[in-house]
Amino acid sequence: MKLNDNNIWEIYSPVYAKITPTMQKSLLLHAAFNAKGSVLDAGTGVGKILPYLKSNKNVTNILGIDSNSHMLKESKKYESKNTKTKIGNVLDYKGQYDTIISLNVLYTLSDPILFLKNSYSNLNQNGNLIISSPGKSLHMKTLTDMIDLEFTASTNNDLKQEYTLFKDCNFYLASQTGFKPKLFDMEEVTLILKEIGFKIKNAQQDYLNQNFTIIANK
Repeated sequence: MKLNDNNIWEIYSPVYAKITPTMQKSLLLHAAFNAKGSVLDAGTGVGKILPYLKSNKNVTNILGIDSNSHMLKESKKYESKNTKTKIGNVLDYKGQYDTIISLNVLYTLSDPILFLKNSYSNLNQNGNLIISSPGKSLHMKTLTDMIDLEFTASTNNDLKQEYTLFKDCNFYLASQTGFKPKLFDMEEVTLILKEIGFKIKNAQQDYLNQNFTIIANK
């Protein structure tokens, strides 16, 4: 099927749900392990982190929000009594949480600073904000080569086909939408978070320094 603006998300969402590189799994585990209490997953997408959060005994309830209905359709399979997903804009969503997680969403937002400020307001005292984002040193070929190495080595031919479609969709989105990511250095974000009022608990580079993860405490 030829990709176009009308079908891209309908095709991409289910295949994205199936393709999770090892480096991404590591990020999901790191974020889920450091979550506690009531959790907001801001920009949950297909809900990849939800099963990890549900397995964390320190997490009481989970809400995943996203503006993409096709992505959320995939996340619904993780819903349960204490885990829900819904359409929502991460920039203006209101609520009180013990943990707010936002993985590789910051660079896509029209106003990343507003999101960080709102996250501070939406956190309970002593709550944690866990964010990750590509840094200014992002080199897409490096990332692509790493992921290619993993999936082309697979002996699962069905998975290889899914990965080919995954790459085609990513290429289409990058080439057709005119999207320009808002990239920050890790040091820039830590400084912004401190100015807002956060205390930095942990900051680390990931993906061969292509990505960073920060845990900040209110």
